[in-house]
Amino acid sequence: GLLLYEAGDFQGYGTLSYLEIHATYIELPYAFLYNLVGTPIMLFATEGFAVAIGTIPLYLLSRHIGLKRNYTIALLVLYLFSFPMISSLLYDFHWMSFIPFFFFSMFYLISVKRYFLVGLAMLFGSLTLEVFPFLALGILLYFFVERGGLKLLIRPQYLFSGEYINLYILAIIAIAIFIVERTMQLTVIPGLLNNQAGIANLVKYGLPSLIPSTNNIG
Repeated sequence: GLLLYEAGDFQGYGTLSYLEIHATYIELPYAFLYNLVGTPIMLFATEGFAVAIGTIPLYLLSRHIGLKRNYTIALLVLYLFSFPMISSLLYDFHWMSFIPFFFFSMFYLISVKRYFLVGLAMLFGSLTLEVFPFLALGILLYFFVERGGLKLLIRPQYLFSGEYINLYILAIIAIAIFIVERTMQLTVIPGLLNNQAGIANLVKYGLPSLIPSTNNIG
């Protein structure tokens, strides 16, 4: 409630919304589902699902570059059952479990030149964690170099060819998304919540024990 109110960060930082900590906007629609089945098992199942669907674009990417089906499946099994992956799922819930799906999707879609879908993958990845625009810029830089970017130093006239224009547009969008998310985190959301009305909502919804901590909230 209260736009993803979280007691831990409120006590630690005086924030009234998790969105002031991370730009995890996919949590908003998920909150309606969690409201129906609000159990730890639901969270672990969601995290497992998020990790599992990451194998879909990874499979498509592997097949696109020509790796045989049997080798691809073997690598996906190693990916899913690797120690870092399993250990990350055991003890708590992480929204970044969705990141591999969007990351691999973006990589695959650029490989097959489906740029509109690339933009969607980048957008939803950025709505999962504010670090994703930087991951997206890394992917774009890879494809810029992979598709002859360094050779363009010799033939700069090709810098504005259609092949690279799409990468430039995506890079500009990634930077714009990050600026908007940081503005929301640092200015817009605190302005909406960290005021007397926001504190009144805390009292209204039965959290009076935390109210002494609100003295430092502007």
